[in-house]
Amino acid sequence: DYVIDHIGLAGAQAAIDFWENNLIPEIKDYLDVVDSIFCDSLEYDVAMEWTRGFEDIFYQQKGYDIRPYLPVIGQTGTYPVTNIAGYQFSDDSLTEQVRNDYLDVVSYCYNEYHLKPMQQMAEKYGLNLRYQVGYNKPFEVESAALYTGIPEGEALGRRSIDNLRTMSAAVHMGDKPQYSFEGAAEFINGYGQTWEDLMWWLKRSWAGGVNMQTLHGAGYAGNYYGPGNENGNVPGNKWPAFSLGSGMVSNVWNCITSPEQASYYLNYMGRHNYILQKTTKMDIAVYRNEYLNDGVGGDGSYIYPDDGILNSYGYSYEFVSPTLLDLENATIINGCLDEEGPAYKAMVIHNQKGMPEETAEKLLSMVEQGFKLVFVGETPSQEMYYEDVLSGNSDEKLQQTIQQILNNQNVIHVDNYDQVPQALEQLGVQPDADYETPADVLSMHTTDENIDY
Repeated sequence: DYVIDHIGLAGAQAAIDFWENNLIPEIKDYLDVVDSIFCDSLEYDVAMEWTRGFEDIFYQQKGYDIRPYLPVIGQTGTYPVTNIAGYQFSDDSLTEQVRNDYLDVVSYCYNEYHLKPMQQMAEKYGLNLRYQVGYNKPFEVESAALYTGIPEGEALGRRSIDNLRTMSAAVHMGDKPQYSFEGAAEFINGYGQTWEDLMWWLKRSWAGGVNMQTLHGAGYAGNYYGPGNENGNVPGNKWPAFSLGSGMVSNVWNCITSPEQASYYLNYMGRHNYILQKTTKMDIAVYRNEYLNDGVGGDGSYIYPDDGILNSYGYSYEFVSPTLLDLENATIINGCLDEEGPAYKAMVIHNQKGMPEETAEKLLSMVEQGFKLVFVGETPSQEMYYEDVLSGNSDEKLQQTIQQILNNQNVIHVDNYDQVPQALEQLGVQPDADYETPADVLSMHTTDENIDY
């Protein structure tokens, strides 16, 4: 099967041309009841991410020729798995830095040449682009979520709340009103899923920053005219309905209860979304600068792997990348990062080996302005990108900047994750939800001009 190029402008233009020449004319009379154009999770299969003219784009972004370094370009942790040699230089640092440059440019292309023009096309017709961005592929999810009108996560095979937190900071710092979730999707439980099962998924999504849902699938009881069904009869066109996937995926949530019972749950969902679509306030920004996203992971807190300790002390958190720290609103006022938005009170940086020099200098400025910072385990000691090395920066210079940060009174370095709540308390950072004793409860805080929720 063919698929469009997801990191080249020609691919986006092909999709736009198809929409405008074929689909928009068919639905033009219904655009007032449609709010978005949707793209499901990225599952296309390529040997490696590349587009026509990529070497020129890379040179414009990074200032050197990528072609001599192609033997070391390789990655794991994507779906489907890529098929690249991925050799190692004898200099491991050089290998990592070149790969990070490549992945950074791939993310740039995905954002600028795919998501951006697709969102612009949607806005042309009064719509939004609702997109399950970034995961499965070697893209920076945090920045990709900035480029679509409605970012979306999903449930299918993805129990981890941390997966949803990779997009939520972009929603909150980017002042996006909606963060969607393909809820209800799970394997095997096709005709067994109850509303209580649905709530398990939805409560986790709310804790991850989501504030609207698209319930996956629907039992089908209409007519289908096509090969094998010339008379319009669909197998199981009565209760419990026909389910695509032979009942292996939970597509029949709409057929398991009466509309009267469903209304209680739908109203419950609506009230939560109403509150969560207000301005979100978040306690902690957890630093993340990663590109490889399988989108699955484990349960709970697998990206910030503290076994839920930070949450158990009442602290809410989400992931912030260098791209988000470059936003105009990423300023420190009254000791908070983006005071009018999520108003993070502190940042946690955990076992981060590489960091761009520019980001380290930004962090130094932030702590000098009163922002609080906790390092966990290994501190950054290596330039993140080969581009920075070629421009005159060095590991030694980065280490000096990090040491300046560590010497600041607003910064504490701890060895283990279980020491983080005490370090935050020592810095005077209190959670908005302050429990008498640690509890397995996940908190969210929103506000409007009248009240805090």
